[in-house]
This record gives sequence, C-alpha cells and structure tokens, in this order.
Amino acid sequence: MSSNQSKPNYRITELTKYGVKILETADEVDQALKEPGTSFFIVNSVCESTDTILLPAFKIYMTDQEFADQKPDRMYSVFAGLDRESTNRLRQHIDDQQPGLPHTSPSVAFFKDGKLSYYLIQPMIEEQKPYGVAADIANNILDMLYPPEKK
Repeated sequence: MSSNQSKPNYRITELTKYGVKILETADEVDQALKEPGTSFFIVNSVCESTDTILLPAFKIYMTDQEFADQKPDRMYSVFAGLDRESTNRLRQHIDDQQPGLPHTSPSVAFFKDGKLSYYLIQPMIEEQKPYGVAADIANNILDMLYPPEKK
C-alpha cells in the first residue's frame, strides 16, 4: 500500500499524532533498525484488540505523567495486512534474532541498537487492560534504557 490515506484512518492518526513514523517499505524498516539507540515498533492491525487495548494503551503510555521519562529514541509502526512489505521485513528481523517467535497482530517490538530486546505478542496484550499494557511498554523501555545489572 503506497498511501496512508487509504488505511483505516483513526488507527494511523492515533499513532502519528504522538510522533510514530509509519513504515511502508522493507528499506524503511532496515534503515530504522540501523539507527543507534532505542526503537519501539507497533505492528498495527484491524483487529478488536488493537482498537480496545493496544491503541488505548499507547495513548496512556504517551500521555500519562507516570511514563514521561520512559520514552524510546524513535517510534515506528507497520500495518499488518496492509503494508505487507514492511511488516514482513520487521518479522524477518525478529526471526533472524529469535527464531520461532510467533507473528501476531497486534504486537510490539523493542530494539536497542538494532537488536531485539522485547516482543509483546497479541495473547500477552489481550490478557491485560490498556493500563497494564502501557505499564508493560514503559517498563520494557526503561529496561532498555537502564538495563538491570548482572549479578
């Protein structure tokens, strides 16, 4: 799909109004993962759990003062089923680093310096309320920014 205009508009708007960049090509995904620092990827979809859990969780994460200091360097989204090229490339990067992880939509992937740090899949999203997902996102970003010391 070459234009965000033909996608379910509110799903795009809910992300882009908070600075999420929509990636539509494999090259855009590759470039995003070459950037140093922390990256947050949302695999967007047209399913109910996106509308009722993930998007509200993302809004809480972006607006709640409790999470104000827990933001990644960059935020991206691919749209499963619509942007197949970018979605497949993100999933390929995930597979290359941790083979066997399920491909779900929606999902959230965290990368630090291009390396997969955490992957929140649909069943984990669906078993929580939006605030729980927002806290999960924030805590994992915090772990990327300030990794726990190894004993």
